[in-house]
Amino acid sequence: MSRVGRGRALATSVEPIPSAGSGAERVEDRGERLTGGRRRQSDGCNSRTLALFGAIVRNVLSNWTDFAVSAVIGFFLSPYLVHTLGNEGYGNWTMIVTICGYISLIDLGIPQGVVQFVARYHATEDASRASEVVSSAVLVLSLSAVGGVVASGALAWLYPCYMPMEGTSVLQVQLALLVAGMSASLTPLMEIPTAILAARHNFHLINATGIVVRLLLAGGIVAVLTQGFGLAAMACVTLVAVLLGQLARGFIARRLAPRLLLGLTLIRRSASRELLGYAIWLHVVRIVRMLLSNVDLVLVGFFYGPVGAAYYGIALTLITYAQSAIGGLASVLSPIAIEGDAKAEAWRSRALLIRSSRVGLMLAGVIFIGFVFWGKEFIAKWMGPVYVEGVEFTSAATILVVAAAGRVLAGGLVGPQQTLIAMRQVRTLARITVAQGALATVTACLCAKYWSPLGAAAAASAGAIAAQAAVTVRSCRLTQVTVTQFVSDVVLPSLLGLAIVSLACFGIGLVITGTGWAGIFIKIAATALVALPVGIRLCMRTEERQALLMQVASRLRLTGRAQ
Repeated sequence: MSRVGRGRALATSVEPIPSAGSGAERVEDRGERLTGGRRRQSDGCNSRTLALFGAIVRNVLSNWTDFAVSAVIGFFLSPYLVHTLGNEGYGNWTMIVTICGYISLIDLGIPQGVVQFVARYHATEDASRASEVVSSAVLVLSLSAVGGVVASGALAWLYPCYMPMEGTSVLQVQLALLVAGMSASLTPLMEIPTAILAARHNFHLINATGIVVRLLLAGGIVAVLTQGFGLAAMACVTLVAVLLGQLARGFIARRLAPRLLLGLTLIRRSASRELLGYAIWLHVVRIVRMLLSNVDLVLVGFFYGPVGAAYYGIALTLITYAQSAIGGLASVLSPIAIEGDAKAEAWRSRALLIRSSRVGLMLAGVIFIGFVFWGKEFIAKWMGPVYVEGVEFTSAATILVVAAAGRVLAGGLVGPQQTLIAMRQVRTLARITVAQGALATVTACLCAKYWSPLGAAAAASAGAIAAQAAVTVRSCRLTQVTVTQFVSDVVLPSLLGLAIVSLACFGIGLVITGTGWAGIFIKIAATALVALPVGIRLCMRTEERQALLMQVASRLRLTGRAQ
């Protein structure tokens, strides 16, 4: 799955305000409340805004579809691999996948940098500068791919030295690691077409090819294992599937961006310096967050053993799924925010900050409320009642709620971070993230040792909330939005909507008392049905609601005619 396509916030722009830089505009803008798009204008919402809104909805839904397909494939494929490969074979495959995840860090954040500069130069219609950035990125990633392949060979050769194997063929595992390492090394280079498509708001095309690749990959793995092949064949299937997917995206990107050229003569030292200067700091953010995602789990395992880590890991698994859903919104926001900054459209940056934060916070809040009301029942049915009884360790459901307060609820404010990225304030973002990592590690260690696993969750949440507050304050200053305005236009409306959803969940719990899978899913579906109209009312303008209803009605009419 592409890191560029992960991700992932709903935002639309408001109509431009007149004559940038005029004194009248500054007075008018200072007098207006930044309600994030509810500004009334006599001519209504123009066609460009509605087209952008439709593209955002399409891209977000495609991100969520891709995530759902990936989750379903993993749900069914994982037990098949365990039973087919056996414990040792599956363990080796898991180790290979983990090692390849670290090998993929050789990308240095360059694919995300390509998104930044291609979107920026596309907005200013500077195809020559965009071509220079892409050509320079190809050169840098080609060199890093060579280093990754060499490292993969060394790791494959050394693997038997630090990983004892009994019944598995050593050569089979070494070949699998070598081929999988080659795939991980080439992936950053092959993700450049994905970055180009993302910069041009074509997430639906990224996800369409991604879904096809996942289905082919799952079918290929099942086919080779059914024929009696092993890990090396699985790695080869993975490499072929990745190559086919990226070649398809490259063809699409070429058709959609014919003015974007590649060539040795287009490589510029200035473009490489600009790209690396931006990408490295974003890479630091990604690495620190990768470490933060599991540091509290490692500390809990260190102080309380594997059983304590199991309770904690159950909660983190559900939180990871929630973060993926929020990421489906955030990734769509990034190129839109970049284009607004490139065109010096301050009105778009402000509107994007407010509205995307409101949508993200509303989505994260609904997920958080679901964890509060239905998390205990879900975990008890999913993993067993022992994990929510709280006898030996703190209930996994309690850990889930406390950990989600920072990782999910505060993380729903996607607008501030994307604003800093769009304005190329990645050094500031990196400093805040590193400070969060240091604070969370120290406090989680102390709380886990002297309190309980719940203390580690509380410390990690506190660090996430503090970091999000710092990012929000900085982004508000850059966009000239006061913190008071941000609270009144984002936090308060979201809290109102979440209060309505909470009351509805309380009533749903009284009416639906079943604790089986059917009862749990009915409760979750009922919560979503309540949250949807509330979210639409709070997060969309009248014109956008009308446009959405027209699109739904049009689709229903087409479906009726087809039948």
